[in-house]
Amino acid sequence: MKRMLTTVLTLSLLLGLAACGAPETAPSSSIAEISTVSASEPAPETSAASTSSSADTSVDDDFLGISGYSALRLVNLYSENTKYFTLSNPTVSRSQREDQTTTYTADGVDEYAALSYNIVADVNGNVLYATLYANSATATKADLLYSAKRFFYPAVIMPYDTANADAADAWLDESIDLVATKGTQTVTIGDAMFMLSMLDTGTATTVGLYFERPIEFEE
Repeated sequence: MKRMLTTVLTLSLLLGLAACGAPETAPSSSIAEISTVSASEPAPETSAASTSSSADTSVDDDFLGISGYSALRLVNLYSENTKYFTLSNPTVSRSQREDQTTTYTADGVDEYAALSYNIVADVNGNVLYATLYANSATATKADLLYSAKRFFYPAVIMPYDTANADAADAWLDESIDLVATKGTQTVTIGDAMFMLSMLDTGTATTVGLYFERPIEFEE
């Protein structure tokens, strides 16, 4: 029997909300200056047991899922763009379940917001789904949206086999201006779905990006 991987999108966003202190400062930049794909594409060691560790780097290229949306390309890209935001506490955890997923997480800051990502990859190293957040209790709405757009950009334009980077870039550019006034924005590009949401609790505001691709598992 096959079952489709599903996720409750709104719950994913709510789980990402947490009280965050004022972020440290980091240099400002144009979103267009962020590099798009890392040249180095290392992968972590594999393990049958469920583990959690700091992100490590080295196995052969067969794990990289070149035709799909490579989780490690994305993780490496975020790690290398230290000019625009600073990430810390990277972890890798591997599921012992039948689906053998691997989860990558990290926290970070830029000059306006606290940042985080949670990326879940299949056994081939391709992203199944991911959530990214920009959160602040002090930034203006315009500054928070700027931080969110800059932080989400690498995830939106990452290559995968049915990607259209120009369409994805245009969607993010338009949607980041609409999410504060028009609510949640969604788009399907190739076989991937992106959703942009914003939640203001009165004490802090979070902008979240959710991404998924339809993957079926055999049971």
